[in-house]
Amino acid sequence: MKYEHAMHYAQRLANPTLARLFGENIGRLGEDVQEPAPGEKMGSSDMGNVSQIVPSIHPYVTIAPPGTGGHTPEFAQASISSWGDQALIRSAKAMAMTAVDLVTQPQLMQQAKDEFSDMVDFDAPWRKRRFFHK
Repeated sequence: MKYEHAMHYAQRLANPTLARLFGENIGRLGEDVQEPAPGEKMGSSDMGNVSQIVPSIHPYVTIAPPGTGGHTPEFAQASISSWGDQALIRSAKAMAMTAVDLVTQPQLMQQAKDEFSDMVDFDAPWRKRRFFHK
């Protein structure tokens, strides 16, 4: 098998409609919502690759005290704490509420699709490549 290295992890694109709906929903569940600063880079990951193909969000929720660095032992401990468990439950509920919003209000789904079309360069060279060849 031949393969080609290309765009391993793309920049994450946060869809404004999905982000707003999720923020409203998780706010109703008691989570403080902080919007990223305009133009703030969200980092790259495999989720970034997904967000280049379909409207997506990659929200962050509080599972540790302020100032706790990600990828630290303290953060790992917080992720298995009751605080972390409750944050996961709130997040799952907010995602489900967001899905219900999109399914029951088709105009929101269309708005998310329209925003996605405006955000993504569909003519980017990497979209035309085939990554695996026989």
